[in-house]
Amino acid sequence: MATLVRQATPTSAHPPPTRAEKTLMTVTRTELAVHVEAAFTTGPATRDRILAHAAGSHARPEIIAVLQALPDKPYPTIRNLWYELGHVPIGS
Repeated sequence: MATLVRQATPTSAHPPPTRAEKTLMTVTRTELAVHVEAAFTTGPATRDRILAHAAGSHARPEIIAVLQALPDKPYPTIRNLWYELGHVPIGS
């Protein structure tokens, strides 16, 4: 019986993640929702309002950084954030 042996690829074949990629790897939409959901209770939320709720709920700096990158426009619901944050994973 033949055995298939896979060769490991050298670690230098892939560049290390950038700082932005590392931040995204540590942030999930689930965690974002915990910190910003209340921003939508009275209607659409602006980026500034979303950031204020995140800061008020003691969100980690990585969460704030992701939210600061949002376009400055009103978001009718939290679901509208996910269109802008499609690159952020849902959960861990």
